[in-house]
Amino acid sequence: MNSVESTSKPTAVACKVCGADTQRHFRTGKYWIRQCGECTHQFLELCVTESHSDNVYSDDYFFGGGAGYRNYLAKRDTLIMTGRQYGGILRRFVPHGTVLDVGAAAGFVLEGLAQAGWDGEGLEPNQSMVDYANEMFPSLCHQGTLESFRSGECYDAITMIQVVPHFYNLMGAFTAAERITKPGGVWLIELWNTRSITAQVLGKNWHEYNPPSVLHWFSQLSIRRLASQFGMELIGRGRPNKRICGAHLKSAVEHNFSSGVVGAVANRITRLVPDEWVVPYPGDDVFWVAFRKQA
Repeated sequence: MNSVESTSKPTAVACKVCGADTQRHFRTGKYWIRQCGECTHQFLELCVTESHSDNVYSDDYFFGGGAGYRNYLAKRDTLIMTGRQYGGILRRFVPHGTVLDVGAAAGFVLEGLAQAGWDGEGLEPNQSMVDYANEMFPSLCHQGTLESFRSGECYDAITMIQVVPHFYNLMGAFTAAERITKPGGVWLIELWNTRSITAQVLGKNWHEYNPPSVLHWFSQLSIRRLASQFGMELIGRGRPNKRICGAHLKSAVEHNFSSGVVGAVANRITRLVPDEWVVPYPGDDVFWVAFRKQA
């Protein structure tokens, strides 16, 4: 088993970020989501082990729809564009160098980083995605999780684009990241924002509440609190020019709004969007932050 279901009467549970006391925030399906009153971090009330990544991020996650994707490979162009965008942002802080893209999947973001002038490597738990990345692009993609990654290399930058909420061991992952970051190196992290207007309005229907594939939900405060524990200083933040393909939009709407009047209207509208269309992401709930390791 990779996890233990939320208990009905839990003992006190400390925040995964700051260690303060937490309270149950709300329940979605059979899972409880807890929230820290100190740093605002939210996390799943679930005990997970190393096998969580293998079990959840199987091939079905990338091609089966639901909480994952109908066809991850259809996102190629938008993700390469994302890599180019973040490659440019990184160069504000580090002129050039080596980058490790964590949660690289099929290597599309990594390819965009390479197009922006970075010498990149990837890290991805799904073997099929690793094989695809290494076959299609002139890059080196390693199979595994950041928590268990062992490398003699150190990098000028580490990108974590929509991957931190999936870490089964948050502190273990950031410990590994700090160890392989050069002094003066930069982390660039993209996350969904629990304090955004979109998240606040949608509440428990917010599309990012997708346990057990998602284990953590951050605000700008909580990610800063977490990174600071590893000697990382905030040096930049902003909102990306995020775009989404029609197929992924429809899959997300179908999964998160499967019933009710709102769901019926949303599904009817998104069905009109062709799978291959790429549209601007309409929400305000995504942000990026950059941190520098002390030299």
